[in-house]
Amino acid sequence: MKRLFFGCLLLLFCYSNWSQSYKSTHSEGFSQAKAFYLKHKKQFSEIAANHHLSPKFVFCIVSPELANFSEMRNFMELNAIKLVYLQLGSDYGDFSVGQFQMKPSFVERLETEVKKHSKLKRSYAAYLYEHNNRNARSKRLESLESVQGQFHYLDMFCAVLAKREIDFANEEEKLKFYATAYNTGFYKSEEVIRSEFGKLRFPAVSKKKYNYAQIALEFFEAIK
Repeated sequence: MKRLFFGCLLLLFCYSNWSQSYKSTHSEGFSQAKAFYLKHKKQFSEIAANHHLSPKFVFCIVSPELANFSEMRNFMELNAIKLVYLQLGSDYGDFSVGQFQMKPSFVERLETEVKKHSKLKRSYAAYLYEHNNRNARSKRLESLESVQGQFHYLDMFCAVLAKREIDFANEEEKLKFYATAYNTGFYKSEEVIRSEFGKLRFPAVSKKKYNYAQIALEFFEAIK
């Protein structure tokens, strides 16, 4: 009887989290993200054209990060740990940077993956480094701190995901996969990424958690 009672409580808790839209609890952040999309639609469109995607699809991959982005928090985190990363690398100083909240380790993994494909290596040569020394880390961080650099890494991310050649039932399922891979780790297996579809882990610093892909889908439905 006790197991049934606690099971019902758990189901009720999960339902309350899923049934409450992100927009209804974060209207300001939702509007902030949509405004960013309209301001930078040209950049999203350019990435979309490179990978046979729609501009809003590309935007929705990072939309939860844009909705949760804080200039002040970004400034404080960046200045607090930048020197550690420059001196010792992402094993010691790994932190989220910029509107898309990309970590140095995320970009380093992207670089490693891109180097495996000769065509991608040629296309993104300007953002690849032979040695992961202080000079390379400094240039990488400089790119991460710029909106242009973040868009370039988002383009690289889409290129790397496309190489996996996964068949999706529809665009919504594809977005769930891309968004979850972006949030949880694009280098993980398809099985592991799909296992994250229903988990409430975002944002990391908040007591109330949401599912990252579900927020992306909410934006996908809201953008016309």
